[in-house]
Amino acid sequence: MKAKALRYRPTYNERRRQQRNRDRLALLEYMGNKCERCGFSDWRALQIDHINGGGVREQKEAPHLKNPMSYYLHIKARPELYQLLCANCNWIKRYERKEVAEVWGKKVVYNRRRPSRGGLHVD
Repeated sequence: MKAKALRYRPTYNERRRQQRNRDRLALLEYMGNKCERCGFSDWRALQIDHINGGGVREQKEAPHLKNPMSYYLHIKARPELYQLLCANCNWIKRYERKEVAEVWGKKVVYNRRRPSRGGLHVD
């Protein structure tokens, strides 16, 4: 029985991956298919951003949203809380709002004594 189940696992995983991609592309199209800041439209770099931050908190408070389809339905039900940003704009927004330290869980400090790390030091 195990051998038979293992034989079908690759095709099952491939179908799931394809379904997730179809669902994600449908959601991106629903949200406008381009970055709201710069207009970038390559789906591979588009990210769904929480307008007011709090994505980590949302995942902790609602663990059922880890299922991609549940999360997509959640976003469609509350589109005013989310925006579509490219990866660059999303990180720029995080930096401007000082959300980077929350993401890493550590304090980011500029340190001139460590030029090999590009001047940044994470405590």
